[in-house]
Amino acid sequence: MTLAGELLIELGCDGRPPRIVSSRPDAAKVLLGKTAEQVLKTVPLVFTLCGNAQTFAALSACRAALGDGTEFGAEADWRMLIVMESLREHAWRILLDWPALLGRPADKAGLAALVRLDRQHQSALFNQDRKVLPRIRSEIVALLDQAVFGENLKTWRQIASEADLLVWLAGQDSVAVAVIAELYRSNWLALGGSEPAWLPDLNSGEWLKYLSAHDLERFSREPDWQGKCCESTPLSRQRRHPLLAELLGCYGNGLLARFVAVLTEVAALLQCAVSGELPPEMAEAFGADATGLARVEAARGLLIHRVEFAAGKAVDYRVVAPTEWNCRPGGVLAQGLRALTANDPQNLRRQAEWWIQAIDPCVPYRLVVNER
Repeated sequence: MTLAGELLIELGCDGRPPRIVSSRPDAAKVLLGKTAEQVLKTVPLVFTLCGNAQTFAALSACRAALGDGTEFGAEADWRMLIVMESLREHAWRILLDWPALLGRPADKAGLAALVRLDRQHQSALFNQDRKVLPRIRSEIVALLDQAVFGENLKTWRQIASEADLLVWLAGQDSVAVAVIAELYRSNWLALGGSEPAWLPDLNSGEWLKYLSAHDLERFSREPDWQGKCCESTPLSRQRRHPLLAELLGCYGNGLLARFVAVLTEVAALLQCAVSGELPPEMAEAFGADATGLARVEAARGLLIHRVEFAAGKAVDYRVVAPTEWNCRPGGVLAQGLRALTANDPQNLRRQAEWWIQAIDPCVPYRLVVNER
C-alpha cells in the first residue's frame, strides 16, 4: 500500500455488484494541532498527487478561516500552476495508459519532455523569470499538439458535432484518434453509461454551509449532495460543450463522452496556457467563525479542503478529493462497472480497464476479475 492507499476492484461474471474497497488513509489527521504556517509546510509533503492544487486549497482555506480576505500577488501564479499541473496529469494518462488500452507502447519520451518543460515552467514562476514563460508554454502546447492530437489541435478546437468528430478521425494516427476509433470499432460508445448525477456548481460558501449540517467524518469518506452520489470529472465540467452535449444525448455518459471530455479539457487548458486567461471557477474560498473552505478544480475533479481553527491551531481538517466523489460505494466508477456487458472474464477485464481509465482514479488500483 502506498501513502495514498489504493483501490481494490473486484468483478465477477455472475451478475453480482462490483466490490470496491479503498485503503486510503485519512492523511489529513496529521494536520490537527498545527498552526496555519505548519499546515502549509506539511500539506505538500503529505498530499503529493496534484500537489499544487492541494497546496493552493490549503493556503486558501487557511486564509479564509483566519479572515485574511485580501488578494495576494502570487494567486494568479498558483492558478496557472494548477492549469499546468492538470495538463501534466491528463497527459500522463494519455501518453502512458491510453496506449496500453490499445496494446501500443507508451510514449515515455513525450512524457519525459513534458515533465522537463513543466519543471522549467515552475522554476520560472517561482524565480520570477517571466521573460521565458511564453517560450516554455509555447513548447508545451507544441509538444502536446504533436503527441496527443497528431498536430491537429487547431482542427480539434473547431469540432462542434459528432459529424465533425468523424471527419477529424479520418486519415490520422495519434493516440487520441486511435482511442476514439477503437470505441467506434468495438461499438463501446455507450458502454458503462448510467443515469447522470452531476455534482452541482456550488461556491465555497454554499459547500461550507452544506457541510456544517452533515457528519464530517462520513462526508469526507463518502461525500454526496442531498443524499445522492454525484460525479465530479472532466465530463461533468465539459458537458456543456456542444460536442459533449450531442454525444451525451446520443450515447449517454459512457466511454465515448468520457474520453472525448478529457481531450476537450486538454485543448481548453492549452488555450489557457497560451492566453493566460484562467477560468474564474477554477478555485475560490470562503470563511466564517474561524472555519475556512476552499474548492479547487483539480485534474480529475473537485478538491475540497475544510479547516477549523481554535486558539490558532487546526482542530479539524478535512480533505475531499475526486477519488471520494467518483470511487465511493455507489459512485460513478461502481455504476459503470455494473453496466459492463461482457460475460466472460477476459472481455470483462478489458471493458473494466477501459472504464477505470475513463474515470481515472487518483490512486493506484488492483483489478481482480473472478471467473464466477
